[in-house]
Amino acid sequence: MAQLGPPPIRTFDAVHHASTRFNKVANQRDPIFGGHSATLYEINHDLVLLKQPAHEDRVTTFVQQYLPVLFLVRVT
Repeated sequence: MAQLGPPPIRTFDAVHHASTRFNKVANQRDPIFGGHSATLYEINHDLVLLKQPAHEDRVTTFVQQYLPVLFLVRVT
C-alpha cells in the first residue's frame, strides 16, 4: 500500500468537505470526528487511491470534460 498514490484533488476536496463543518463563529472548518480521528483527512496523502483510472489521451479527456453536449442522447 505504500506505493499507491493519493486520489485526485477533487476527490480529496469532496472527502474533506464531508468530514468537516463550517464554524461561523471561528470562521474556519471544524472536523466532525472526535479524538484521534479529528485530523484524519487533513492532507491529500492521508487517502489512498485503490483503483488507478484507465489512461486516456488528452483529446479524449478534453472532449469528455468540456464538450459533454456531444454525448447527449435524445429520447424518442
